[in-house]
Amino acid sequence: MKNYRNRNNKKKERIIMLMSSVFVLSALTVTGVYVRDKNETGQDGYIVDLSEMNKQVEDKAKDLARNVQPQVVEEKPLIEENYGDDLDYDPNFTEVNSGQVENPGLSAEAEEKPLEEESVSEGAEAEEQEQDEDQAQETAGTVAQAISFSEKDSLQWPIVGNVLLNYSMDKTIFFPTLQQYKYNPAIVIEASVGENICAAAAGKVMDVFHDSEIGQAVVMDLGNGYELTYGQLENITVKTGDYVSAGTVLATVAEPTKYYSVEGSNVYFKLTKNGVPVNPMGRLG
Repeated sequence: MKNYRNRNNKKKERIIMLMSSVFVLSALTVTGVYVRDKNETGQDGYIVDLSEMNKQVEDKAKDLARNVQPQVVEEKPLIEENYGDDLDYDPNFTEVNSGQVENPGLSAEAEEKPLEEESVSEGAEAEEQEQDEDQAQETAGTVAQAISFSEKDSLQWPIVGNVLLNYSMDKTIFFPTLQQYKYNPAIVIEASVGENICAAAAGKVMDVFHDSEIGQAVVMDLGNGYELTYGQLENITVKTGDYVSAGTVLATVAEPTKYYSVEGSNVYFKLTKNGVPVNPMGRLG
């Protein structure tokens, strides 16, 4: 860029010199004409030969014109002016990751491969989920068909333990915590906090609720009007609408409510038919 400007300055200087010379020669010519006119009028009696002077002026102008020839300056590309020789810059370089050019390092097949893998993965997950749903529906259908409890069917123990309070609807029994006698529509089975409580028979979960006396509880429909109620629960694993088979873990044993503080931790277990309490002891195997 600096050399280019120096050449332009020299060009301007030569043009100025040429113009100055032409101006001087023109002035001399005018002066010669003026002297000639005076000579022709014979005022000073001095004759000047102007033809020789004009010839010298023309020769001088031609010499200056030959010396001051316009030079064609090759302009360097703008990119060289901006970056110079100190920067390692290739004007033909194309950024690989530019959004306006195609990445030469990736073929169409390579670009489509991750999408294909992702599609296969999603398809496998969807298929696995569909299989799980089908299996769950099949299991639920099997359990639903098995929900048909009758007077001849038996129950599994929801937990192994001693009976703290027996079923009694024909007479009252004593409740230690309450310090009173009352009817008992269920049995109260001794248990340790944290033990698993299992379904005594196959059925459908009808309700999950909380009661001040028996705490967290689950009600299951066994079919033919029979229902089971499990109380004193925590960490319940089922929800309303679930079909469960016999032996399925429903929850764990919770701390006893204030109504059973003296009796200690336990499982409240009640069997009813059409809403009427039935003694479960005759059904437990």
